[in-house]
Amino acid sequence: MALKAKTAWNGTSRTISDGPDVDQWVGRTPASAWAYAAPYSGDLTAYTKKTVADNARYHGTTCPATPEAQDPITIGGKPGVLLAYDCGILINIAVTVHDGVGYTFALRDPTIPAATDPADAAIFAALLDSVALPAP
Repeated sequence: MALKAKTAWNGTSRTISDGPDVDQWVGRTPASAWAYAAPYSGDLTAYTKKTVADNARYHGTTCPATPEAQDPITIGGKPGVLLAYDCGILINIAVTVHDGVGYTFALRDPTIPAATDPADAAIFAALLDSVALPAP
């Protein structure tokens, strides 16, 4: 089931998986996914660095400062980066920048104590494959 954000993200504040400023996908499993976006004037490299730094700042007590993997992907036909974290649970974050907006998609699976999992990777890939970024 998809749940739409109740408020707009301001582009700088901390976000959480079930916060009012994120769109959410929830189902019958413990895994969940969410997304948020805000205006961003930098490129994909800068947005990726910002995302890694934000994750370290907000989740540094439970997640490593850098992801276990950082791989190129495609999101909505645009270049993106997949960040895979083992935070005692699986956290995967995918980012892209399109037309002056930074987009972040995340998957959290509290049942997997690793940065990657084939079943979760397939679910997240299908979700990212369904993304249609707005036309400029």
